[in-house]
Amino acid sequence: MSKMLRYHRILQDSSADDGDRLYACAQLLLYHRSDTRVASKVRTIRLIVRDASIAELFYEDSLVLGQRLSDAFTPSKMGSHPLIYTYVFPLFCLSLYSYTAADYRNYSGQTYGWHLASVLGEQFDFDFLVTWRGFYLPAVQQGQRDRWVLSVIVHQGLQHILSNMLLYIVLARHLERRYGTWRLVVVSTISGIGGNLFCCLFSDPCTVVVGASGLIFGVAAFWIADLLLHLHEIRGILLQLFLILVFFVLFLVTIITQPHVSHFSHLGGLLAGLFPSMLFLPSSGGRLPDTVIIAVGLTCTVMFNAILFPVAYLIRLQRNFVC
Repeated sequence: MSKMLRYHRILQDSSADDGDRLYACAQLLLYHRSDTRVASKVRTIRLIVRDASIAELFYEDSLVLGQRLSDAFTPSKMGSHPLIYTYVFPLFCLSLYSYTAADYRNYSGQTYGWHLASVLGEQFDFDFLVTWRGFYLPAVQQGQRDRWVLSVIVHQGLQHILSNMLLYIVLARHLERRYGTWRLVVVSTISGIGGNLFCCLFSDPCTVVVGASGLIFGVAAFWIADLLLHLHEIRGILLQLFLILVFFVLFLVTIITQPHVSHFSHLGGLLAGLFPSMLFLPSSGGRLPDTVIIAVGLTCTVMFNAILFPVAYLIRLQRNFVC
């Protein structure tokens, strides 16, 4: 604000140098319009009409870089994207759960096939969840790398999947409408794998972990970051907060009472989802914090995967586990 007042005073001062007045005009235009072309022209004007210090040139370059990165990562139209993945992912998980419940009847010696009582009341046991690609460290050691992803869509009971999917839908509806499908897919996928990564590093290797809890914590981190930075732009915020509170309580009850849910997956999913979400947050007009936020998000996303995955494969997965 102090800079804007200074630029206004320069424009009002008829005795001010023409170059300074031109530069002040361009800077004010930059503040009022989020336009990369304006930002780059401001730097050119500074070079032409006046001497610039290294700090000033660095600041101007940061403005340009921040705006260009924001244009590359964030959608051009906010809040106008169709809801696709918000409903496709839960429907797929529910369909898979229905088939899993039918298969569990055969596994447990009952008649094979879909049965309402089995769908509503079954709690799948350890061996069955391992067979259905739950995240089980000894199996990953044997080269079954598909468990990093497939374990996220497997759930151990109706309460487990309903609590996960209801909370996911409430969070994802807002994010997909604002940011688009592919950004939600990226954050969700990275969060689910990040949750399993933390399970690999810190959980009991002889347990099996299933469910989309880590994925949901990553999506929640994205939602909270958007809420904190753009609260004034979110419509129906009170209703959204109420629904999230209700479903989050159900979600907490589920993860506390269910045996095959790892709390480390929640922490891993939260961090894994928070870092890439910093890349997608909308620009505030090309100011320096945009560059910092994007740089931190990109650096932490790369470091999170570049450090923890080698640690998991070179150290954790090289141990001999006796289960």
